[in-house]
Amino acid sequence: MCRAICATFVLLAVAVPLSLPSAEIKGSDTSAASLLPESVVFYAETASTSDLLSGVLDHPHRQKFEDLPLYQKWLKSEERTQMMFGVQFLETQLGVSWRSAIEKLGAGGIYFAFDGASQGVAILVKTDDKAFLEKTLDTLVNLARVDAAGNGRPDPFQSVDYRGVQAYRADEVRFAAVEEWLLLTTSNALGKSIIDNVLDGSKQSLSQNDRFQAALETRPHTSLAWAYADLATLRSAGVAEPLLGGKSPDPAAELLFGGVLSTLLKTPFATAQLMPEEGSLALAISLPHDPSWTPAEREFFFGPQHQGVAPPEIALPETILEVRAYRGVSGMWLHGPDLFNEKVNADLAKTNSDLSTLFGGRPFAEEILGALGGGLRLVVVHEPSSVSNAASAALKLPSFAAVARLKDPKSSQRPLRIAFQTAVGFINLTGAEQGRPPLEIETERRDGRTLLTARYSPEDFATDGDGDNANENDNEAMMAAAGSSVLLSISPTVAFADETVVFASTRSLANQILDRLPAISEAGTDTSFPISNTAVRLQAAPLRAILAENRERLISNNMLEKGHNRATAVREVEVLLTLLEFFEQGDASLQVDEDQLKLSIRLTPVGE
Repeated sequence: MCRAICATFVLLAVAVPLSLPSAEIKGSDTSAASLLPESVVFYAETASTSDLLSGVLDHPHRQKFEDLPLYQKWLKSEERTQMMFGVQFLETQLGVSWRSAIEKLGAGGIYFAFDGASQGVAILVKTDDKAFLEKTLDTLVNLARVDAAGNGRPDPFQSVDYRGVQAYRADEVRFAAVEEWLLLTTSNALGKSIIDNVLDGSKQSLSQNDRFQAALETRPHTSLAWAYADLATLRSAGVAEPLLGGKSPDPAAELLFGGVLSTLLKTPFATAQLMPEEGSLALAISLPHDPSWTPAEREFFFGPQHQGVAPPEIALPETILEVRAYRGVSGMWLHGPDLFNEKVNADLAKTNSDLSTLFGGRPFAEEILGALGGGLRLVVVHEPSSVSNAASAALKLPSFAAVARLKDPKSSQRPLRIAFQTAVGFINLTGAEQGRPPLEIETERRDGRTLLTARYSPEDFATDGDGDNANENDNEAMMAAAGSSVLLSISPTVAFADETVVFASTRSLANQILDRLPAISEAGTDTSFPISNTAVRLQAAPLRAILAENRERLISNNMLEKGHNRATAVREVEVLLTLLEFFEQGDASLQVDEDQLKLSIRLTPVGE
């Protein structure tokens, strides 16, 4: 019984701060930072538990969540019955409801710290009722001891008195009630330091650290949660040296995060804050930044004079994902010797040689990639399939496209067209060896645009039905039909219009993008600070639609990969589809100004 009580208490204490809150951090006379040693390298604080609980339990989507089959099943489980018995027993002992108990215990907020000197973790919870804190702690300790004695186990706690403070130890965790603070820590030295500061007042504390004070000046008043990391100290200790030191083994990571890594090598600290923002929840991570910290080899990331701007959003209907960024891909490739290790550079050299052959001997990195402007877009869209196919095994793919700007369309379009035709030829040669029909290229020129499209002919996949043997190889026939459906649903296309080039998986998507671009001309793009260097948007409704179309495929994969029976697999897939109904979209962006990098992540729930 006691284990159920303790598990309940711990679950609530951990889960609540991670939930969606709806109020700001409250000030206090004695700050947690003034009790922590100056050697703390990571610090975080949250709003009061009352505000956190309100954000979760009073959320408008709570009922929708509780209606989920998985939650309803848990309500009927033995684990839930035991937990509620423990909660009710604890409520009787404390004389208040579990919600009131948590609100009282954490009325002044919850604070987390990692100390570099002791390598210890500390959690401080500030109450507004010292007597209730002491009563709660005594009750939990006594219940655990009674339960242990009744079951023939030794005392689960070691007790020690430090300067009149009764402290306890269970395994590696020490805890105590000190004035209005509940202290939990993994380090004796860290715990003693905090108790000394509570009793004597702080002499040297985190609050007096210069970097921490500079970070506090950037904290917004409306933060629901706020965190600080002392990156200078972490770097000097060798933390993340494989990531920040030496040459990169991963070109994709360099393309996505290279500029941020340069800043991490120099910036003194990082901060993060969780905030409500017009019906959504936003996480913002900020790094002090100086353009001089960026070496020449990483100019590809920020652009000349740090003015690289992500192009405007295309925002087609049924867009699942759109990624927009400034990246000078040619610059990254050409600076490979400065950025990547020997293996990566060898691979890049081979790829450059192979692609140069594809482009008629023109140097790929210098001329082909160099012909592209820095503003790039990747678009993934849910398009209804134009191919009729009843095979449930057929994979329904989203359509996707990459969009770029050509610096000199007159000199760049022809090599790209020739390369597309050459690539289709290679695909057809390989496909012939595997018994696959050939792609046919169609060219269309109209309204100032040129499109080259490769398609499979439906005639090549047509089969003559044999009534006598129609059911002999049903499984093979279904899989063949599924594969045919996938091939017929794609129509790889390269499209040109003015300075724009589009590489798309379907002709219809390429046309949609070219139709949309004139309305969002980049001519008026504002390059003043702050600017978005990178922006990502993921939309839940079209993502759910494409997953729903692949429901049977997902169920089959679940059964194969996890060994589940069909009922369990169906339940897991349905939970995923249902959870997506809670959200409208997720956004992320990297903004750059003269003294700061800011990564913002925003999650927007479906409106009522």
